Amino acid sequence: MMLSILALSVASLGLQDLPQQKIAPGQCVIMLWSKAQPPLRIAMIDEQRQTLLLQRNRRAVTLAASGPSHYSGDGLSIGVDLVFRDGAAVSNGAIIDSGSIDITAADGETLVLPVGGIRACQ
Repeated sequence: MMLSILALSVASLGLQDLPQQKIAPGQCVIMLWSKAQPPLRIAMIDEQRQTLLLQRNRRAVTLAASGPSHYSGDGLSIGVDLVFRDGAAVSNGAIIDSGSIDITAADGETLVLPVGGIRACQ
């Protein structure tokens, strides 16, 4: 299997596929998938807790909101820019047509990753 440049860049930051997550009643989350090949479930944003969860170096890492659509912690700074589909018929949620996450590591390595996803509420 041939990996894309984006997949290699994601791996260089130690990011892995985020395991499937369960959400609690009343909880709303945004699930983001990379548009790299193969696709990677890259992050989950918990709207109530204002956190971003990802899998890095084989462990779950939670980053706290540090500004609007911005999260930081564990040596990472992540900006999120999402475009939601207008009028999408999704029960208790919305589809993300396009977007990107801008990941900057403590050593200055930066990756802008195109993403898609879904917003869902339990």
